[in-house]
Amino acid sequence: MHLSGRTPVGLRETQFQIAGRNIQYRLGGEHSKFLGRPVGFQLMSGDSSIDEYIELGKKVLMSKLAPWQRLDALKTFVFSSTVFAMRTWQFKKTTWTKLDDALKPHIKKTLYLPSRAANGYLYGSTRAGSCGIPLAAEDSDLFLIDTAFKLLNSPDVDTRDIAREDCRLVVAKRRQEEEEEVTPEHVCSYLSKAELPGRSSTIQTIWSRARDASGRMETTWTADGENVSITCGDKTLKAAARRIVARTIRNHHRQLRDARLHTLRDQGKAMCVVSQEKASSHFMREGEYTTFADWRFIHRARLNLLPLNGATRRPNTNKNCRRCAWQIETLPHVMCHCMTYSDAYRRRHNALVDRIKTAALGRHWKVTAENQRVPRADSVLKPDLVIEKDNELLIIDVTCPFENTEAAFTEARTEKEMKYADLAAEMRALPRYNRVTVHAFIVGPLGSYDPHNERLMKRLASKKYLATFRKLCVSDAIRWSRMRYIEHITGARQYE
Repeated sequence: MHLSGRTPVGLRETQFQIAGRNIQYRLGGEHSKFLGRPVGFQLMSGDSSIDEYIELGKKVLMSKLAPWQRLDALKTFVFSSTVFAMRTWQFKKTTWTKLDDALKPHIKKTLYLPSRAANGYLYGSTRAGSCGIPLAAEDSDLFLIDTAFKLLNSPDVDTRDIAREDCRLVVAKRRQEEEEEVTPEHVCSYLSKAELPGRSSTIQTIWSRARDASGRMETTWTADGENVSITCGDKTLKAAARRIVARTIRNHHRQLRDARLHTLRDQGKAMCVVSQEKASSHFMREGEYTTFADWRFIHRARLNLLPLNGATRRPNTNKNCRRCAWQIETLPHVMCHCMTYSDAYRRRHNALVDRIKTAALGRHWKVTAENQRVPRADSVLKPDLVIEKDNELLIIDVTCPFENTEAAFTEARTEKEMKYADLAAEMRALPRYNRVTVHAFIVGPLGSYDPHNERLMKRLASKKYLATFRKLCVSDAIRWSRMRYIEHITGARQYE
């Protein structure tokens, strides 16, 4: 290519030769590929490659794989294939947005969610119970920041010096100063999207793109001696942390989406509780202990999007419960309060009790009482389980309060502990027991596992089995809640 700075600035039709033989030259808009990246001057970014990514994503999401396998394949194969194009800035952010917009309805269809479902559930963090789907438009920005950070802090001296000199030249031209006058603080101020005089009409560079991306991602740069540091949210990353820059920025913005989802009055209450324990969403990646019917039910249920009378948005419609005529048919009412077809409540409760008993027997605990009055006690209370071992007595009661924010679990636990406080005091008076404690075991009907259960379960189960135990309890709660919901809607028993 023959690039001329004279007006008009651009490429000239100059013929090059090697050993007397003409070689092909490029004009404006034409390109050659170097290490997989189109190289040229004034390249026009077409949508053909983006269309290929879109088509690939649609094929995965419309395949015959299990729904959780589709999401895993989308993250593992489709979005990972876009990373190189993002790092070499082959497309603008608006172009990557087309990929997100095209795949979003198919992702919601895979989750059996309506279009009005909160997007934060798709793009939030998996630790908080969301799907953890990458946002291509966001990733295109964070990979630009990551690439610029790695170049300026490269352990290779030659690469680092070339990058810093090139960045200073760009900053000097933008600040209308001499290169020698540009300090590391000026470079960081430029990359942090600080206000600069005048407007720039020069061609884009990796530094100008990283500057724009830093502004959009709310990321700031600071001088750290000869190196540079980067701050996103409450975390500051220095040169030694160069390998986790992209991950840190992505996690920060996912956490922001989680926080916004939890503040939603309708769709965020249950997710606020689900996010407390990672096991509550163990099925999102591999679908362990989860049926296809459970998968179709749980996502809509957690976002309160099930078609119930109380959830309809149409005016002048009957909102009464279709079974017991309660004044409003809400999801908490169906899951925990409507007594028609209430046998599913008992079965859900007993499934959790059986899980605890199996774990306790495996560690040689003896069952003293199960859903009956405690021997040698005057109290008429009937805890779900009373077990003993080595002169120690545990009083355990299982409950499934609806996930109406974290306060619901706290109130349920406090209520159970107060209920059995007198019984525990009575048993402590017996010389047989050195220690008597009361434990409330809580799992929400939508599969929210209470982290406070660990105080009890660490006594009853090994560390290896405890991970499986949590998953089994979550899946049991979801399965029986689904059956309860179907019975409520259809008016027909779903089991023998």
